[in-house]
Amino acid sequence: MDEIIDINHQSVAVLPYYVDETGDVYIFGEIKDENFYSEPYRNAFTFIGGNFKCGGSFKDDSPETTYFRILFDETGAKEENIKNESVGKDTYSTILNDSSIEIDTGYKLKPIKDMEEIGQILIDNPQYVADYLVHVDDNEVVYNPIDYLSRIYTKQLSKEEFVKFQNIINDNDGALTSDNKKYGSKTVCYKISDMNKFEIPFSWGYDLTLNMLIASGHIPSGENINDITLIGSVSVEDVTSKLSDCLTYKEFENAGYRYKNNNN
Repeated sequence: MDEIIDINHQSVAVLPYYVDETGDVYIFGEIKDENFYSEPYRNAFTFIGGNFKCGGSFKDDSPETTYFRILFDETGAKEENIKNESVGKDTYSTILNDSSIEIDTGYKLKPIKDMEEIGQILIDNPQYVADYLVHVDDNEVVYNPIDYLSRIYTKQLSKEEFVKFQNIINDNDGALTSDNKKYGSKTVCYKISDMNKFEIPFSWGYDLTLNMLIASGHIPSGENINDITLIGSVSVEDVTSKLSDCLTYKEFENAGYRYKNNNN
């Protein structure tokens, strides 16, 4: 091992997509609200997912554990591999069995059941496709340059799942996750060609990531995304060949990526 790269955190995300009868590709993600507290994120598209930081409050041992924890935390979806001690404070499982309880986010039983349905779709056989090393220069969001790893899963939706996903989005005005309610964001669905037409911006270099997924054939689109990012200078390097066999964060570190603040 020749080089050690310090990693600020680990991102784990999923990109659900659907290919219709004409070959048009639709993708699902999140759009931050125009009043979101951090201006560079406002109205920007990001993949569905979250972060893990070694030495932080969660004790995930692998990207797969992080993936399932995030979906449980965000949607209440059930997975036997999720450890109770990994569940975050945003989880709404405590009110799933009591339709009379309303918490400060405004959730009641039906929206939570809808959230669970989305989570279950995404838990069912996601496909690991790539690992990327993302470098972000210092700007108004990141005050010091950082490098982080991003493990990407995809989930190709059947027509039935696609219709269900869209119906649940419409029924709940896009509020399908705990982050949607807390931070004024929405789960959305876009046709890739429409994202270019309407110049939809991206956060965290996900436009670059999406184009790399298209180039590698993991997203079967004949059209790339225009480069519109709101986080300043971002570069994305494909490190899948180095990490594809790594199942745990310990193996990531053995491959030369050292997580900062690793207290383990």
